[in-house]
Order: sequence, then structure tokens, then C-alpha cells
Amino acid sequence: SNYLLERSKVLSAKDGKDIVIIDVGAGDGILAHFLKENIVTKRVSRGKKNLTKKSNKNSLAGLSSKHNEGSIPTIVATDDGSWNILPKANVEKLSVKEAMNKYGSYDESTNSKQHHLIVICSWMPMNLDWTKEFRDAGVDEYILIGECDDGNCGDNWRTWGNKEFFVADEEDVDVDINSLIPDYRLDGFQRHELDRLTKLQFSRFDSMVSSGSK
Repeated sequence: SNYLLERSKVLSAKDGKDIVIIDVGAGDGILAHFLKENIVTKRVSRGKKNLTKKSNKNSLAGLSSKHNEGSIPTIVATDDGSWNILPKANVEKLSVKEAMNKYGSYDESTNSKQHHLIVICSWMPMNLDWTKEFRDAGVDEYILIGECDDGNCGDNWRTWGNKEFFVADEEDVDVDINSLIPDYRLDGFQRHELDRLTKLQFSRFDSMVSSGSK
């Protein structure tokens, strides 16, 4: 939540536009629920600190400082319900494509962003790649939780850019895999690994051998 608060502040400072955070494939919705709860608590706490540091004479300055922190981002959990996971919090029944269509940041009528968009995806289903949908929707960034490169989350080539899992189409059977550029890089995105957080993530399918994955 600290990271999302800081990113929301940075993005909002660019143009004053709102921040929308979407948890796709959210399952029971618990992740988005507690993220929102924690972010609201921290933002309110920061606001109180800003105000108590000011004297009555400078109370308007305190309010201005609070405003500069940015508004609380909108956090939404979405899931298509295909895994029949019982919701434990608010979850909008939307597929990834439907969620991106509804909450995508690009406004065709004005040819501009209507808000900033961050997508969270926890344990993307194996052999599926949702990240292209994220990028096409004008996302500012997306956060992927789960195994990467050669694990059971997403498509090891299209999602993570692992060249060892590239499957050539008929027209490029002679392609040199060393010259391949991952789709996310072609779309102008960079990958940042958070190795220190690896031990803090867990899956519903974890077992004793799971500690050997990345």
C-alpha cells in the first residue's frame, strides 16, 4: 500500500487526474479490500498529521499540503467468476477484457487519458497472457504477483519475455531467439523485479517445492 500511495501521488502530480487501481482475476476480492482499507487509513493518518503540524493561522496551508498528497485512489476488484471462487468482499463480475474496456484510461472522444490506471494481477492463470490487454488499455503500469519466467503464472514468453519459451509462427520459423524483444518492451514498458518480496507471496497451490521457484 505504501508503494501504491507514492505512485498515486507521483502520477496525480503530473496532471491532477484521478488514479484507478484494478485488481484483475481478483478471486474472492480480499487483496483489493485490504489494500483499500490500508490506503484509506494511511491517507487519513497523513492528513491528520499535516493539519496538527499547522497553527490555526496556517490551517489553510495544512489543507493545501493534504491536497498535494493526492486524492485516495479508486480501488476495484474484478473477476469473471469462472473458477467459482466465493467472494469475501466486493468483486465486479468482469473478464479482463471487460474490466479494461470499463476502466481503461484512454478516452477516444478526447484522444487523451481520462485518469491514470494501475493494474494488479495476482497469480495469472498458466499459459494465458493478460498483459497485452493491460497495455492496450493505456495502463500506466501493472504489478504482477506470482512465479515468473518458467513458473505457472502467465505465458513465460509473452508475459515475462523468457526467450526459451518462444514458439515461432510459420512466417518466422528461422528467427534468431537472441534477437527477440519481449512484447512489453516493444510497447515501451520496463520490467522491475522485486526479489526481496518473493518470500512474502504465496499461492493456493503452494507446496514444499514452491520455495525453489522465482
